[in-house]
Order: sequence, then C-alpha cells, then structure tokens
Amino acid sequence: CADTEQCCGGCCFDGLCIDTYRSCLQTLDVCEDHTCIGEENCVPYTPPRCAGCEPIPLCKTA
Repeated sequence: CADTEQCCGGCCFDGLCIDTYRSCLQTLDVCEDHTCIGEENCVPYTPPRCAGCEPIPLCKTA
C-alpha cells in the first residue's frame, strides 16, 4: 500500500495494510505500553498465516 486509503478500513504501516483498531496516526509499536515481568522482554508477534493482522505483544525470556 502507498497510503491508508488503499487499506479498506485498515491502516498502511511500512507498505503493508494492517487490520487494527488503533488510530492510523499512531505507531504500530504494540510493545510501547506493554509491561513484562522480571527478565522478560516484549516482542511483537504476528501469526504466520495472518500477515495483515496487528502484531500481539508477547513477553519472552531473553
């Protein structure tokens, strides 16, 4: 995609249409407001068969 208008209700992030409930003016950094416990780090995860889905924040041990 070149802009959000091409995404049928989704948002254009880095040339890819993403289905999301967040504002298209926000970043797609799902780890920004996500807190992990102890030694865990937040990693954005997109299911392999869902390239147009919004990433999910996952906490993983380093």
